[in-house]
Amino acid sequence: MKNPNIKNILVVGGFTYLLCDLIIRAFFSVSLGIPFLQSQLLVLKYYPEMRPYLLNEGIPGSDHPRILVLGGSAAHTSFCNLDQQINRDSEGNYFKKFELDTLAQYAQNSLDSWYKYKLLEKLKFKYIIFYHGINDARTNNCPKEYFDLDYRHISFYNELFILFRHPEIKFTMIPWFSDFVIQKFKEKTGLHKTIPKEYNVMEFYFRKTANEDPGWKYGNELKSKASFSRNLTNILNLAEKKGDSVLVVSYAWFQPENYSLQKFIDKQLGYTEHKWPTELYGSPINVKAGIIAHNVIGKELASNFYVARAVDFEGTLPKKGEYFFDICHLTQAGCEEMGKKIRSNIFP
Repeated sequence: MKNPNIKNILVVGGFTYLLCDLIIRAFFSVSLGIPFLQSQLLVLKYYPEMRPYLLNEGIPGSDHPRILVLGGSAAHTSFCNLDQQINRDSEGNYFKKFELDTLAQYAQNSLDSWYKYKLLEKLKFKYIIFYHGINDARTNNCPKEYFDLDYRHISFYNELFILFRHPEIKFTMIPWFSDFVIQKFKEKTGLHKTIPKEYNVMEFYFRKTANEDPGWKYGNELKSKASFSRNLTNILNLAEKKGDSVLVVSYAWFQPENYSLQKFIDKQLGYTEHKWPTELYGSPINVKAGIIAHNVIGKELASNFYVARAVDFEGTLPKKGEYFFDICHLTQAGCEEMGKKIRSNIFP
């Protein structure tokens, strides 16, 4: 005779599972404003700038060929509005030839760009502009033993990794949520070592309130080279599959030989505004080395793919304060030079 308790346990267990799933789904649907039945859009928690594309809300029309801009803050519209710089004629007058989808965001690196491009796999682009170099360098500030190729030694990317390894999230959120809670527990208890995505320079450098080592001493080993190479390779492979052309633009930088944080604070380095010190990313010498190494990788990879072209912007932009706000953020003059360089590579 079958035990009726087993059936009851299964019914109660199934109901409890469904109820928990509905509660979790409802929470994120309300907090993130995503459709209740599209929990895979939880990625918008990390990339809110993707909302128009993933929810088809207000995406610009397709009357013009599209250009996708991938990068960090140096390519963000608040610093360098490439739409205004690229869509110009030979006399400098604005005209609409391309639709620019600028998804460059503050503090993002090559891994973010790979994730975003993959999410936009169904969208056709005439050109991809890849502009990265400094934010990947920040990831080196940790011991070699817990550096991760997917940058999982940074909590933000660990969460993304967990999300993407649960494709079943569209149907049920419980496996992802359980995994997420377990991983956060490991982080909190030190079982999974992580470093900050960004640093408070004043705290860490002057040791006024910080109690932990920012890890700059580990940044001399450029562990990010393997990650940068893999992320760009992934982008180029997908671009080749789709037929998108990629402009791998070398990352421009300017750090005077006499650089120091104190001179930066005192605005004695010749930058136009002295916006953000290099220490935001790590030790100045290591950050510089990281940018140079990433530029070399970008040039080499671009030469290996027929859809890619290396654009030597770093080598042609004068290292003068009139073109830079700090080590990497460009002034209007610097952005205009970037626009000219890109235009020369996309217009016949």
